[in-house]
Amino acid sequence: MNTLAQLAVAILETADPAAKATLARDVAAAWRGGEISEVGTATPPARPARPARPELKRATEVPKRKITRGTAGRGALLHALAHIELNAIDLAADIVARFTHEDLPRGFYDDWMQVADEEAKHYLLLAGRLTDLSAQARIKVACDLPSGVETDTGAMLSSIPDHDLTVAFGALKPAHRLVPAMPRMGRVVLADIGIAIVGTKLYVEMDIEAVQGDSLPVG
Repeated sequence: MNTLAQLAVAILETADPAAKATLARDVAAAWRGGEISEVGTATPPARPARPARPELKRATEVPKRKITRGTAGRGALLHALAHIELNAIDLAADIVARFTHEDLPRGFYDDWMQVADEEAKHYLLLAGRLTDLSAQARIKVACDLPSGVETDTGAMLSSIPDHDLTVAFGALKPAHRLVPAMPRMGRVVLADIGIAIVGTKLYVEMDIEAVQGDSLPVG
């Protein structure tokens, strides 16, 4: 039978997040129920296994996401929390495996396996909710400005819903950066619609397939 230390390493070496969380819960239940009785010894990997995608990046390289009241904003928040819970599973499993060479009381391993179990439970709940949101997602997009927003002041001339994305045409308008309208726009993207000024003449080249967007996060 595998020891607790060996199974902790197995958790760390499992790349699929859902499989990792499920294994952590199973190992915790077996340890709690006495099916696993020996702590044993093991050497944890240098870093936990992860799927090929998404690509791992430094925190400074990850684009900032706007947490809004819209579906996309809620999804971004839940996604960030799911990452925290996933890393917490690995942290608990790493501690269990790393300190098996020490003469520690059983309570030490009880506590850390409970942490792994709870973090895995939280991850699976968040992942399930993200799946539900993906199935229900309806993205609200505003063209240039949401209807009912005053261009120069950002005032809301009528009630407007929260948008996930606002595509600004040609240039940002004052309202894109002014409250109370700004928080209702979600992510703001500037689209090049082919307007060029040459001397005193204005040339407009409308080519919708050639629109290019640069992300301009709001806030």
